[in-house]
Amino acid sequence: MAPDSLKDLLVGKSANESLEKEIVEFERLAAFIETENEGVEVVSKADVVPGQMQKVREDQVRNSAGGYVFKVDDLNRIRRFLILGTEGGTYYSSEQEITMDNVKAMCEIIEKGKGPLLLREIIQISLEGRAPKQDPTLFALALCARYRVRDTTRPDVHRQVMKKYKGKTLTDEDCKKIVQEVERRTKEALEANARRQTSGSGFEQQAPPEAYDDYQKALQKMAFRAILKVCRIPTHLFTFVAYCQKISAETGDKRNSKGWGRAMRAAITHWYFNQKPERLAMLITKYQNRSGFRHRDLLRLCHIRPMMSFPSNHNYWHHHKEYDFLLAYIVGDTEEGRKRVAEAAGDGIKKAKKEVAKKETDEERKKREEKERERMEKQMARMKLREANKKSFSTHKLPDAPDAEGSPAATLIWAFEEMKGITEPGKAADLIRGCGLVREHVPSRLLDSKVVWEALLIDMPMTALIRNLGKLASIDMITDKPENDKHVSKVIKMLTDEQALHDARVHPISILLALAVYKSNGGFRGKLKWESNPRIIAALENAFLLAFKNVTPTNKRYCLALDVSGSMTSNVLNSMLSCREAAAGMSMVLLRTEPKVETVAFSDDLTELHFDQSTTIEQMISKVTGMGFSATDCALPMLWAAKKKKEFDVFIIYTDSETWFGDVHPFQALQQYREQMKILDAKLIVMGMTATSFTIADPDDRGMLDICGFDSAVPELVKEFVLGNI
Repeated sequence: MAPDSLKDLLVGKSANESLEKEIVEFERLAAFIETENEGVEVVSKADVVPGQMQKVREDQVRNSAGGYVFKVDDLNRIRRFLILGTEGGTYYSSEQEITMDNVKAMCEIIEKGKGPLLLREIIQISLEGRAPKQDPTLFALALCARYRVRDTTRPDVHRQVMKKYKGKTLTDEDCKKIVQEVERRTKEALEANARRQTSGSGFEQQAPPEAYDDYQKALQKMAFRAILKVCRIPTHLFTFVAYCQKISAETGDKRNSKGWGRAMRAAITHWYFNQKPERLAMLITKYQNRSGFRHRDLLRLCHIRPMMSFPSNHNYWHHHKEYDFLLAYIVGDTEEGRKRVAEAAGDGIKKAKKEVAKKETDEERKKREEKERERMEKQMARMKLREANKKSFSTHKLPDAPDAEGSPAATLIWAFEEMKGITEPGKAADLIRGCGLVREHVPSRLLDSKVVWEALLIDMPMTALIRNLGKLASIDMITDKPENDKHVSKVIKMLTDEQALHDARVHPISILLALAVYKSNGGFRGKLKWESNPRIIAALENAFLLAFKNVTPTNKRYCLALDVSGSMTSNVLNSMLSCREAAAGMSMVLLRTEPKVETVAFSDDLTELHFDQSTTIEQMISKVTGMGFSATDCALPMLWAAKKKKEFDVFIIYTDSETWFGDVHPFQALQQYREQMKILDAKLIVMGMTATSFTIADPDDRGMLDICGFDSAVPELVKEFVLGNI
């Protein structure tokens, strides 16, 4: 299926001729920049390792080890970053900080004129939910919006400085100050230019500067257009803003720039006004802060106000009273609140004025009064403009727009405010049922109440239920007691609802991970403790089997290699699941959903395992537990397959550590297998389930992938990789 065009993703079915023209112009500029940069490549500085591989196809390139591999093109590099979170071939289940140092390939892609390609993939992958973590997608969008940002409307340095002295007779002292100021600003501009050169990818731009500036400005504009598609909840928006500030500070024209220019302010304003009032009320109460930002901070930074450019059918004109109420609520703009702020500030202002009056000279007083007069003139001008805007706005606002009081948005806000002060669980449960409040609205002190959770369970999504089983057990709500039978039966019914599992697209591995946590009678890091219920365990095991119907087969030929060393009994990184259980679970999923799967066990030697669709996890674990083990040689599966002339499209190696035994590196074994069996696109996935960082895979080979750790995102990543999408 062909990917959607940028126009399809941004415009959709709605008619927007202006935006369509902007997209066409942006793609034209990008095509010109790309043409100008054709043939220019950034030279890799990787160490050279001897090798004897021969080139067998024209689309292969020589790697750092001397072998010939299939080059990772820009499209796959983009998808790897957005989905894996890294530019190489390694996925980390633990959190990895994204910095400008590890996005140099994305910077190069932008500079080569492939901004439309990057932006299209950002939007499409985000809308399809293919990325297990949102941070890489949000960072890439922020990169499109704020990479090497600068104010293109600002006048030259000399004009900026002279603006201060407009209408004034210059003295010798003034002239000296002007020269010093111009020199200082020029120096800062040169430093900023040098900083931009070192902060990017090292790519040498071949296109004319004027054309590249136009292209970059268009890219930033399109990126801001995409915010509504990618930042669907405030958590995403807060993270995006934080990344924008980080990128602006490190790559912008102005040192420590925050990036809050006109385009940024307008984009954030549009985000708030493009949410329907009731949805906005839910968003601002459910997601209150993230990445050091609150809604109040964003409203202050973007100087939020409705725009005359809003079309006549915009939601604001039809529901302006509700929007005004919600914005006032966010900033705390109540009569009582304003009074407290004014009283607190008043005494401080008077005291400061007295202190200034005591110390300043006549000349300082004159300068202060002059500045005060200028400030007042500007304020008067702003007030006149505001009054004029009010008159214009009044003609657009519908006079019969519904009042805020009594609207669904206001009802939700007041219910949330009431919930903050409630101490009785019964009243809280009534609010949850009556106003549609969710767990995030409920104060922590009430989350130990069965009555509250009973109300929350009514509309709780499947994924949230699976995530909160430990909490429900810790408050003695689903333990194996007669008085809990009603709650236990309800939870079992929800967990084994095949349609609900299908609608939520729950993967069997997600349930397996939840089952391991629930059976452990305590969280991995948390303080919660509970007694597991055999009926709930049985329901989770049933749900695990039911969820197999949610797995779409790739129809590839698999060789699954299970490390049988004794250390495989240790737990997966940050999990209650053992490495052996995780490997057996993944193997069971593939055995039951793919047409051809063979399994082997290895350490320093290899043994064939005769598992099939009927083999259970317990049978797999029992079989490999009794096997002898020694060192770990991850190259054995490929060497065995080549020797036996077995045809596979994918090798998956499950291990708890890095390979260290044997004469052949795993990547060399894969290359030899490809050449010998004439399966040139055979792939290798190495799952190091307890490793924190390792690189068995060749980062320049699109057919190799390392996975460090193990989490619920791994099965989808494996599928994307096997199908050649990353």
